[in-house]
Amino acid sequence: NPDIIIFSILTILGCCLLFFANKRRLSISEKQLCLICEQELTQPHFEDGLAFCSTHFQIYKHGNWKLLHKGHATSDRPEHGVSIYKAKTMLCQLEIPSFITADYEYKDEQIITVMSLMVLEENFERAQALSKSILN
Repeated sequence: NPDIIIFSILTILGCCLLFFANKRRLSISEKQLCLICEQELTQPHFEDGLAFCSTHFQIYKHGNWKLLHKGHATSDRPEHGVSIYKAKTMLCQLEIPSFITADYEYKDEQIITVMSLMVLEENFERAQALSKSILN
């Protein structure tokens, strides 16, 4: 039955994602990067299972975050993911805090990465104008 096979595959993928997410959270000895500035952390601060430097931990925890852009990427069509990462890198260079979240979907026998670029609400309009050429 195809439904059982798909459900089994999704269950296995879900378990793998949970395993690696928990392993990342629990293993302080591995390299941890700040979700916002991507600097290697010696003493990471965790919130929502994500690692932050001390400065960005406070910004993440107390900031009002807004979705700047959402895109879907697959192994054969990674363009949206690449452009979202380029926009985040540019914003980081301009000292505009931002981060990317990734969710995964299974559709038509393919894993789709749904990437969301988040920025602080107070920086939204500036970030939107600066990243417009990259994200279109």
